[in-house]
Amino acid sequence: MESIGIAGIMSLVGTGVSTVAQMSAASAAAQQDANNAAIADANAKQALFESTVAAQDNDFQANLELGAFIAGQGASGLNLGSGSAFLQRRTKQELASKDRARIEHSGEIDKTNLQAQAADYRASASAKKRSGTFSAISGALDLGSSYISSAAKVKKRKATTITGKSGT
Repeated sequence: MESIGIAGIMSLVGTGVSTVAQMSAASAAAQQDANNAAIADANAKQALFESTVAAQDNDFQANLELGAFIAGQGASGLNLGSGSAFLQRRTKQELASKDRARIEHSGEIDKTNLQAQAADYRASASAKKRSGTFSAISGALDLGSSYISSAAKVKKRKATTITGKSGT
């Protein structure tokens, strides 16, 4: 095997170190994105949970207000089954139901957005892993190229030394 000299060895080592550094950076970035994806998934679940709790709290508050409204109507002597009193109660119930639907819908939107964010992080992590793989392939090719180039330079120097003529 042809000797490649100290400069060639240094070039090979430098290329190897650079390749390892690129692979390590890509791996760390991919892991960071994978972690961010897990956090976004957890946040999506939390957003849905929080909207469910908010909807339940809203229902509880609406029931308290409706109860106070009915009690006030009854205390004032209104016939609770009459048209006006009944329509007022039904309107309050419908509004409370719409509030619940809005709260739940908002939670679903937050969940969907966070799930999309998690998917983006997973895609980015995958791309960064591929980047690390391509860095390794590129590094291997650079190592081979550096070796061949260094060997050719050494061979040329030896030919010049032996013959005293430039090999160009």
